[in-house]
Amino acid sequence: MSSTTNLVLSVVFFTIASGSTTARLCIRYRKQRLWWDDGWAILTLILSTLVDIALFEAVFEAGSDPVSPKAAQFWLNVTSFTVGVWSARISLILSVVRLIPPLFTLRRISEWAAVLFFLMCVGILIPKIYFCASSLSWDGPVPVCRLEKVAIGELITDVLADITLVAIPIRLLGYVSLPKDKRR
Repeated sequence: MSSTTNLVLSVVFFTIASGSTTARLCIRYRKQRLWWDDGWAILTLILSTLVDIALFEAVFEAGSDPVSPKAAQFWLNVTSFTVGVWSARISLILSVVRLIPPLFTLRRISEWAAVLFFLMCVGILIPKIYFCASSLSWDGPVPVCRLEKVAIGELITDVLADITLVAIPIRLLGYVSLPKDKRR
């Protein structure tokens, strides 16, 4: 795919996501039902906006100056994307927590999962910042940071988080006493 296609798809999906998130927040605000998951959704909305801004090419040509617009754009993208993805996951798990009655053990497990998601985010972000800040590859026109050392850890945490986000709601549905046709 070309970079123009990627940009168009990014804008289209961002518009859909931000529109639905804004509608959700407005509805919950009007009903006075805002909770922690909505706060994380707001953070996700802000960070995804920053990621989309960083996707647009910088107007200025980047030189070898490490504080060039391209370098700033790169840093904005690396940090906003990582924290944005994890804040979306935290928002999702907290939305599930909201559905689980307080006496259920699954609720405490879900709350701890949200805490672990936050720690995973920090655990991925710190090495990314360290390896990129200590990289000597900033002398080209386009700043690049090689993140092979972080990629395995990021893949493992992504898979664990995604499995958790699927397993907990499935387990929650096991407690629901509905006929099989309605449970689906």
